[in-house]
Amino acid sequence: MTAALSQPVEPAPVRDDWTAEDLDRLPDDYRYEIVDGALHMTPSPLPEHNEIAHMLTAHLRSLSPEAWSATHDVDVILTEDGRNTRRPDVVVYRRDRKRQKLRAVDVPLVVEIVSPSSKTEDRVTKPAVYAEAGIPCYWRVEQEPTLSVVEYRLTELGKYYEHSPRAGVFTVEQPWPIEIDLGAVAREAGLG
Repeated sequence: MTAALSQPVEPAPVRDDWTAEDLDRLPDDYRYEIVDGALHMTPSPLPEHNEIAHMLTAHLRSLSPEAWSATHDVDVILTEDGRNTRRPDVVVYRRDRKRQKLRAVDVPLVVEIVSPSSKTEDRVTKPAVYAEAGIPCYWRVEQEPTLSVVEYRLTELGKYYEHSPRAGVFTVEQPWPIEIDLGAVAREAGLG
C-alpha cells in the first residue's frame, strides 16, 4: 500500500482542441469560456454583479426592436472553428436565433460588468476579442466610483473606438437609439 502512495502522480494533459460543441457535454454548474481551444473556467459573479446584469437585460429587452432580444450569461461563439467562445454578462441577439447557439454575427451588442477578478479581461482582452469577432458594440460597465458605462463602437478598420465613461443617463445611437438611466439601474439593483 505504501508503494502506491509513493508513485508520482501525472498531471492531466492540457487540451487545446476544445470547441463550442464540447460545452454541451460539460456540467452546467460552472461558467466556461474557450480561448484558442483551451477551456477556461471563470468564477461565478457576486450577487451585486448579477443584479446589474438583470436590470440591464430588462432595459435592453424593452428598448430593442421587435426582431431583437437581450439575455444574460449565454455563450457566444466568436470564431468559425468554434475554438473561441465567451460568455458576456449581457448579450443582445437576433430573436430568431433563440433556439440556436449564438454566433458573433447574431450579436450587435455585448456587455461586461467589471468585477475585481475580471478587470484586465474586461478592460483589455475582451474589447480586442469582441472587435476581432466583428461585434459592432461593446459596453464595459464600471461599478466604482459610481455606475458608469464605457461604450466601444467598431470602426471601419475593425477596431473599437473607446468613448469616455458616462454615468447618469446613458444615451447611444448604436446598435439603435438607447437611453438608460444608470442611477435608476443602480437603485433597482439595490446598490444605493
